[in-house]
Amino acid sequence: MSRSTEEIVKDHVRYMTSDVENWLGLLAEDVVFEFPFGQSVGAATVNGRQAAGDAVRGFLGLFEHLDLSLITVYRLRDDSEAFAEFEGSGRVRSNGNEYRQKYLAYIRCDGGKIVHIKEYFDPHAVKSALALS
Repeated sequence: MSRSTEEIVKDHVRYMTSDVENWLGLLAEDVVFEFPFGQSVGAATVNGRQAAGDAVRGFLGLFEHLDLSLITVYRLRDDSEAFAEFEGSGRVRSNGNEYRQKYLAYIRCDGGKIVHIKEYFDPHAVKSALALS
């Protein structure tokens, strides 16, 4: 039985920071993971499951812990697409600063796998927590 996009999106938020290997299992081999506001904090578009895993592991390595909490999933007319609204909180490993973030992600699935993620976040919150200029 095929899983719904809504279920996959919920697991995306559940596993991205708590179980990266399980999260990678949600992704298509050729997934595209975009960060439209990420250039100022070094987040670039990544192509492929391996690159997405490397990017997420690198980001998680900056934190003592990073927890994500799902607020809601917005289903679209096309059942292969949804928006996820979620929050993140954690503590930066290098300086002890608190990190709080709100995210909105467009997610498209095909064949039971995530094929495209476009994640929006506030780069100023990242810069402030990491003490970047």
